[in-house]
Amino acid sequence: MKTWFKRSLLTLGITTVAVLILFVATVSYTNRSNFCTTCHYMQPFYDAWAASSHSEVPCRDCHYEPGYSNVVKGKLRDLNQLVKYWTNAYRRSKPWAEIADASCLRAGCHETRLLQGQVDFQNVNFNHRPHLLEMRRGKKLRCTSCHSQIVQGEHMTVTESTCITCHFKLNEKGENFAACTICHDPPIPVAGQDPPKYDHTDVVARELSCIRCHGTMVVGDGAVPRERCYACHWDRERLDQYGNTDIMHARHITESKIECDLCHLSMQHKSTAKEQAMPECQACHTDLHRVQQRLFTGHGGFGVGDTPNPMYQRGLTCQSCHVVHEDAPTDAFTGETFVATGESCEPCHGEGYNRLLANWKKSAGQKLETIDRLLSDARKVRRNTGADPAVLDSLYREAEYNYEMVHLGRPIHNIVFANALLGSAYDRLQEFFVLADPGYQVVSLPANGTVVPSDCANCHSGIEEIDEPIFGLVYSHKRHLVNAQLTCSRCHSNQTRHGELIVQRKDCLSCHHSQQERQCGYCHTAQEAIVGGRAGDLPLADADVMYASDVTCRDCHEMPDRTIVRPVPQRCVDCHDKSYADVQREWLAEFAGLRHAIDTLSARVADLPVVPERETILEPIRAHVRAIDADGSRGTHNHFEQTRILKEDVERLKGLLRTH
Repeated sequence: MKTWFKRSLLTLGITTVAVLILFVATVSYTNRSNFCTTCHYMQPFYDAWAASSHSEVPCRDCHYEPGYSNVVKGKLRDLNQLVKYWTNAYRRSKPWAEIADASCLRAGCHETRLLQGQVDFQNVNFNHRPHLLEMRRGKKLRCTSCHSQIVQGEHMTVTESTCITCHFKLNEKGENFAACTICHDPPIPVAGQDPPKYDHTDVVARELSCIRCHGTMVVGDGAVPRERCYACHWDRERLDQYGNTDIMHARHITESKIECDLCHLSMQHKSTAKEQAMPECQACHTDLHRVQQRLFTGHGGFGVGDTPNPMYQRGLTCQSCHVVHEDAPTDAFTGETFVATGESCEPCHGEGYNRLLANWKKSAGQKLETIDRLLSDARKVRRNTGADPAVLDSLYREAEYNYEMVHLGRPIHNIVFANALLGSAYDRLQEFFVLADPGYQVVSLPANGTVVPSDCANCHSGIEEIDEPIFGLVYSHKRHLVNAQLTCSRCHSNQTRHGELIVQRKDCLSCHHSQQERQCGYCHTAQEAIVGGRAGDLPLADADVMYASDVTCRDCHEMPDRTIVRPVPQRCVDCHDKSYADVQREWLAEFAGLRHAIDTLSARVADLPVVPERETILEPIRAHVRAIDADGSRGTHNHFEQTRILKEDVERLKGLLRTH
């Protein structure tokens, strides 16, 4: 029994020793770097390592973190990978290695000496300390963030594309970290240097921007197409985090090293001078069009909330409106720029929208002129000694800021926001003058106040200042929107066609003719001007004889039942004798003959050669005809003056025909 027990112990001891020897031998053998090539797909990485600066460093020193427990974890991980290789399971998932910072900074390797001071890398001043110990653009970096684990033909080398993407990629605020002097010292020649470099001493002293001469030095934007996410992910929970850049970078950079190029489109840091000699506008015009952009996006200014242009909210850009080509004025050079005109609106909105641009310019221009005049007076006014200078300066600066934002940014980029800014500037100037000079009379701001419903004001801002012809009359939006406080829907509808006019003449008359206290000239301005002898385009010498005798419009146009009518010859008999019925008929016939003569002679004159005197004579005659036709009384109102003017025009036309 004892012999058997001794033999068992001996066998167990020998087996244990053999296993230990085999284990040590296996560990020793598998620790060799060339063992990695057991898996055939490791050969390219092994070759890259053998040719790298780390060829004397065993693979295990980088791929296993310091500590015995980490070595055991690494061996188990490698054993799992070896099983996958022999069973071909690796074909379903790409092998991926992670190098921890602790491996790079282990004792005897890089430790902390790389965290002290700058190093020179291809003429770039690089400091490891801020990149590893501080957040860079809000991201926590690792050694392998810059030193790529897998680069074709190389091993653990700096991937410049990563540096370029990080420094030149714009963030959400349009900022980047591309200041040239962060990485490069401006070249300063030294004695004996051959070839000598351009001396940048004056450039440094004057603090000139490098891109002024060298351009932006970047090609590409480093965007991340959403489609690239599908190369690795399929679950909706992860794909929904596409826009969360903080989580994306934490997962792919800090927690797991994923190559930047797998997500970001490539960017290059190089001069584009050879490809294109055209200068970068941004090189000299820093923040070009920034004020227009702020006005379009609707933020900034004092006393107003954010009001983005509706087109900006729908994803439109500058190029959506700046589509009209403006060619070079001569054939000597070719070139063009893109401008926005009223016609830019029509391809999307339909015919007629081009008028909005003119309306916006007119209404905003009036406000800008008023604010500019008030600012000028504010600079000159002798301030009340009892007013707080700091308060006055603040009010003036805020008003001036709002004015400049609209003036430089062009109000048409966001007319609603522009009006709000100017309104706020006006309110501040009013307060300024109340404190600085109470006796100063502040002029009113044209079309001030929110009198147009918001949905209409998005496009029709300033409509209060626009007069339009309707039913033979001149319709004033200001009288109806501002004075009478009517809404747009009272006359317009969007049910069948945008802005369709639904009001009828009888609707206007039912309101205006029922108000006895309102004068007829409130609407019938052209008629009142001719009757009163005050028409601007007509050289009237006298007022109508009945007007001078205090005969009112209603005396001729109103019937006993208060119905307003166009008078017939019989209407004259109500006040005069029967012969007056023939008088109006004679007036109408005389007027018709003169108007026919004007049209006939004007057509003959139009066929004459174009000479300066022809236009000098024709233009006043055209103005006379427009004013007389606008009256619509066919020579009844102020008959003697109208016919006198027409007779003189007929003689002028005849004289022109006789001389040519």
